[in-house]
Amino acid sequence: MNKEKDHITVLVVALATIKVKDVEAETSKICESEGVVHHNFEKIDRDSDEHTHEAICDHINIDTTEYFDFVTVANQGSGYSAHTEKTYLGKVAKGVLFGSKANVLLYL
Repeated sequence: MNKEKDHITVLVVALATIKVKDVEAETSKICESEGVVHHNFEKIDRDSDEHTHEAICDHINIDTTEYFDFVTVANQGSGYSAHTEKTYLGKVAKGVLFGSKANVLLYL
């Protein structure tokens, strides 16, 4: 990564369980401590009948959005993994993996 030229965009879907301001402050702090010059934060509002992964993919895939080289998704979902040693993809990670036009990196 070229910290002086590359751009990082942090996308967060606005949900009642996510403290958007805290996520913004923490990610900005990390980018600044790592010397990333170009970083921004975008809150995605989700329609009431829209799944989280659909809101993310809709944002990434629309023509007016700046091009994303890749998307990193953390896999925090799937309650099944609490009862087994196997790794399952949560609904959001799977939805972004299969629905995004960008390359997807999964953090398992």
